[in-house]
Amino acid sequence: MTLSRRLICLFVPAALLGAAAPLQAFQLDPGTKLYSVYELTFSDGIVSHSAATLSAKTAFSGYLGGKEHWSLPAGFMAAIDAASPGATLRIDGSAGSQELPSGAVPGFPVAGALAEFTMPAHLSSWMWTPVDAAPPAAFYRSSSATDNVGIAFDLSPPTGTRTHWTGSITWYVLTGSTPSGYPIAAGSDTTFTLRNAPAAARDHAWYSVTLTPTTL
Repeated sequence: MTLSRRLICLFVPAALLGAAAPLQAFQLDPGTKLYSVYELTFSDGIVSHSAATLSAKTAFSGYLGGKEHWSLPAGFMAAIDAASPGATLRIDGSAGSQELPSGAVPGFPVAGALAEFTMPAHLSSWMWTPVDAAPPAAFYRSSSATDNVGIAFDLSPPTGTRTHWTGSITWYVLTGSTPSGYPIAAGSDTTFTLRNAPAAARDHAWYSVTLTPTTL
């Protein structure tokens, strides 16, 4: 397969892609309450693998406010790395934002997951970089040339004596202005397909930002 290890996926409503502001809400929406959990399901039509991300609005029960906490099993990452065109990645946040749980957070972390890592839930608008050409093939919401989003995983899990994740996650947004808003909103459920990225339409452009995992 000629695809890179990058994967992309995620929908951005056009209404959220407005004028740039000093600080942009970005990535997985924690919602209006305390947090949201997003279930990630990879499928190649034969087998499926699950993972999850918890996006926290404020700190609680050991989770950091303004952070995404990623819980990925080894099998999920192996499937991502070996994905072929047409495979899908579903990001399900249909449960919506949640109040403070009375005990453990339901569905998080995922059973059998490796060490968790965090990513920021907020990024400054200046961190977005215009992409000169269409991004690499990855999981995209659609073939739209005006309104599209993706996320590219280029991660290496902890192995041997190394207890932390290395590599990066790159997000892509196709829009008519600097990205703003949450690509994935609490309460949404969207499936993305591994495909080539479409070329941007006139007066539109791809933007990207690359983040590295932080050990808890």
